[in-house]
Amino acid sequence: VTANIDEDTNVHEAAALCGLIELGANRAVITQKEDTTTGAINNIMDLNMSLSAETWQKLFREPSNPENFRGLPKGEFTENKDWPTKWRSWKAAAPRLKTGQAHETIQKKAGLKIADDATLKQAVAAAGNLADQAATLQQEITDIDSSGQLLKQQQLREALDKQIYGATTENEDAVAVATLLRSAHSSKRQSTCEGATASSKVTTVLAAMLCVCGKDHSPSGDEGKTCSGKTALSNAWDAASPPTATELGELINLCDTKAAVQLTSSELQTRINNVKKLLRRTSSGTYLGKIVGSNCDSKTKEGYV
Repeated sequence: VTANIDEDTNVHEAAALCGLIELGANRAVITQKEDTTTGAINNIMDLNMSLSAETWQKLFREPSNPENFRGLPKGEFTENKDWPTKWRSWKAAAPRLKTGQAHETIQKKAGLKIADDATLKQAVAAAGNLADQAATLQQEITDIDSSGQLLKQQQLREALDKQIYGATTENEDAVAVATLLRSAHSSKRQSTCEGATASSKVTTVLAAMLCVCGKDHSPSGDEGKTCSGKTALSNAWDAASPPTATELGELINLCDTKAAVQLTSSELQTRINNVKKLLRRTSSGTYLGKIVGSNCDSKTKEGYV
């Protein structure tokens, strides 16, 4: 096959890999929207408290000082086995409905301000059932949160950085090359950028970017522009040695590293799929980037990872 690795040859691969690199170095942020689950639970608990009999509402106030709200009294209500797990959610609604105006507001919001007796009776029963389920759900959420199963921002950062750079990265201008590859760099680009699934050195996103976009120290054409368009990369990788932080930094700068990304699971999956769709599978292997020869060495008439 006679062809070249030319300007913008791997621009789509670069864009897809950048989609993942842009999540690194703490740029990916767990979407901070109003907690709709907790908000919905609170609305249910408030409505139930507002429609409940005064005797129920008084259970959550200290008998000696009704202005204060109490936890589940020890030794009381022991016949109600589920109350210990639900009391906290019930009690939380009581202070929010401390005044008559608060009761009026919640009932008006529910469309019950001028409801007839029959409608109110149905609403009381429905709100009670919903509140019971909501209290159980709230406890389950609390249990999951305390068990560490809910992903936190620092956990997200560590997980993404490990896949992108090989380790948590504080400074992208000084990415640790030792963590970028599964094993030490070989003396040739091809031997680092090619490999079997079980033993391939390329196991991080930035390593793939290096192989697909990195400028070779002895280019014979426009290989240095394969991901960067008209302006060739300034820093060439002499594959006799591991890539330097400067060479890696120039590749990172092909991506948008200035903006934070509000990340959801579906958004992350989309970015991963954008790379997977560019993988080319043949009888001899799976490739990312243009292949016009037999070697992943970035030379004219050859190819990439």
